Order: sequence, then C-alpha cells, then structure tokens
Amino acid sequence: MDILSSLVANGDLRGLTTEQRTDYYKQVCKQLGLDPMLQPFKIISVRGREILYCGRSGAQQLNKLHKVSHKILARELISGCYMVTVNAATPDGRCTESIGVVPIQNLRGEYLCNAMMKAETKAKRRATLDLLGLGMLDETEAESIPYGESLPYEVYAPKEEGIPESMFLSEDGLKKAVSNCLSEEALLKLYNENKERIDIHPEMKHLFTERKQALRNAVAAA
Repeated sequence: MDILSSLVANGDLRGLTTEQRTDYYKQVCKQLGLDPMLQPFKIISVRGREILYCGRSGAQQLNKLHKVSHKILARELISGCYMVTVNAATPDGRCTESIGVVPIQNLRGEYLCNAMMKAETKAKRRATLDLLGLGMLDETEAESIPYGESLPYEVYAPKEEGIPESMFLSEDGLKKAVSNCLSEEALLKLYNENKERIDIHPEMKHLFTERKQALRNAVAAA
C-alpha cells in the first residue's frame, strides 16, 4: 500500500518489481495511445525517487497523434540565457504557450548552436505536454536535473516473445552495440531491428553511417 501511495502521490516507481513496472509502463502508454516499443518514456532517478519522463519518441508520437502544431512566438536573450517562447495548438482550437530556456553565456560555435536548438526543442516539448495535460518532465529537462541519473531501459521495458533483444537497449546500450558490430551484416541486422527509432534520431543514424564506413575501411586495408 505504501508503494502504491507513493506512485499515486508523486509518481515514484521505486519499490515496484520489474513486472509491476512493466505493467505500469504499458498502462501509461495504452492510456495515451502510444507505442511502447518506440520507448516514449524513460526513467530517471532523482534524490531517491524514480519517475517517468517523456523522451524524444514520446513527444513525437503525441504531436502526431493529436495533430499538435507549434509556432515560435519569441526568441530572446535574457541575462546570459536564451529563451524561446512557443505556442502549441490542436485543430480543435485548444492552445497553450510555454518557454524553453538555456544558459549560453561564454558558449561559442557548435556549443552555442546546440544550446539554442535545445531551448527551442525544450519549449516545443514542454508546450506539447502542457497542452495535453501531462504533468511530467521531458527529456531536455531531465538531462538538466542535478544529480539525476537515467536508468537503463532494460529495467522496465515490456519484453514480449519474438521481439529482438536489441529493441530493449537504452540509447547508450544501442551505441555500444553499434561499436561492437564487427561486420556490415551485423550492423545491418542491428539497424533493421531498430529502424524506426534510429530514423527519428539523427545522431544515432550518423553513428551507424560512421560505423559502416569504418568497417568498409578496415576490410579495404586488410
């Protein structure tokens, strides 16, 4: 009862068994109409609590499902921070505004560019979650939490018979799997098993391309 009360009160998954986490994860995805196999949510450990947060895939699925559109209302520099204000709206006329803010003081070049893009992404995802009434963190916010530690997806992924094991790897786990591929055939197999989530993740797609070229170079040099 104490575990259930903690889950209802503050979303704390700590104390749940793997089976209970799986059931909870599936139920959340089912209620929101999301595909659990695309890993819409992840878990982060913050000061003794383990909570769900919305990842890139979750935000994209929600936007597509509810036909959410975004409009940039403002881009501002305030006290060394870059702030983006976004309006999110659905076809039925519902709308809301949200901001995304990141510190950019002393940043230059690619670091500055990435920070500015992150502010826009944060604003859009926050607006989507607010518009749909989901009071949870998004991935860009989770990354910024001091002492926050993302837990591997394997801990709570809803495994099902016939689904390749690689589909239950966390993002870091998938990156390691790419590095461990010793042939193009193995790399292609890994890509095909995870094609949907790789294709919406430019960095991950680039990693596969780099590994493929490295394998070809190794064969040519042999």
